[in-house]
Amino acid sequence: MDIGTEGHNWCILQLTLISNTHALIINKVEHNPVSIGGLPAWAALFSLRTHAVRPFKVESNSFCAGGTFLGDGTLINVENNPMVGVYTSTADFGDLDGLQAVRIFEPCPPASAAHCNIYENHSRIRMVSHRWYNTVIRISDGTIMIVSGSKKGV
Repeated sequence: MDIGTEGHNWCILQLTLISNTHALIINKVEHNPVSIGGLPAWAALFSLRTHAVRPFKVESNSFCAGGTFLGDGTLINVENNPMVGVYTSTADFGDLDGLQAVRIFEPCPPASAAHCNIYENHSRIRMVSHRWYNTVIRISDGTIMIVSGSKKGV
């Protein structure tokens, strides 16, 4: 899916509606025209009304990550791509290995979504094992289950 914004097209990897006014995009960085801190943005908030894009600082490589919502509206986005040598080096993208990453997007006021953010803290919250191309589902008791995926990223 491509979303044209300000003359750019995004090839969207994950698009999640978080309200009737905003969508959360979790993307790849290669050829991504949106940046933050001088590096391509791994994620952004997209206004469905104005088409404005606000990039988020995501620390880890989220290419092909999986995610689901908790009962309180928190989005959990987990794991995914490792550093891939010359293709996704920290010098080019500032990313960390995403194979054990946990990204948390908490509900935020929908009107402007000015206080929305993605939380990551790899020294505090991370998956026990590596997974790539995982599937994440919320089950009936409110917990989430992460299934499948490869233990190697390349």
